[in-house]
Order: sequence, then structure tokens, then C-alpha cells
Amino acid sequence: MTTRNRHPAASDLNPVLRLLVRDSTSKTCEECKRLERVVQTAIANISFVVSKRFPRFAEKVQQLHKWQDARDSAMQGLSAHRKTHTRDDAA
Repeated sequence: MTTRNRHPAASDLNPVLRLLVRDSTSKTCEECKRLERVVQTAIANISFVVSKRFPRFAEKVQQLHKWQDARDSAMQGLSAHRKTHTRDDAA
């Protein structure tokens, strides 16, 4: 069995995340792109932690919480940043 090492596309995400995280082909500012990469990296790390074996379960939970916090923080930053854009910027 081979493991694909890729970041999920926006189409792989649930509908709520898909609203905030767009495909890299969309027209966005550099800060949006940076924040989207941070979100995608955190999501990829969450998936990795879930699929990985750890010597102690507590260690797995600690890593999972670390990356969930990183994802949540990045999503909040992305949401706050996108609110600074006007509707004309999105067109």
C-alpha cells in the first residue's frame, strides 16, 4: 500500500472549510495564499497524526491537539484577513 503525500485541495474539504480555503488557482492576494498554505499544512499534519502510530496514546492526542490548534488559529486569521477585502477585490 502506498501513501500519497499531498495537501488536500479545497474540493477535499468539508463545505465550511471550502468557503474559507480556495484552490490555489483562484485570484487571491499574497497574504491569503500564505494563510491558505498554513491551513493546508495544518490539515495535512492532522491527517498524518491520525494515521501514524505513537508509542503512547497521550502523545498522539497531544500532537493532534497541537495541529488542531494551529489549524483553528490559521482559519481565524484567514477569516479575519478576508474580511479586510472588499467585494470588488474578490471579483
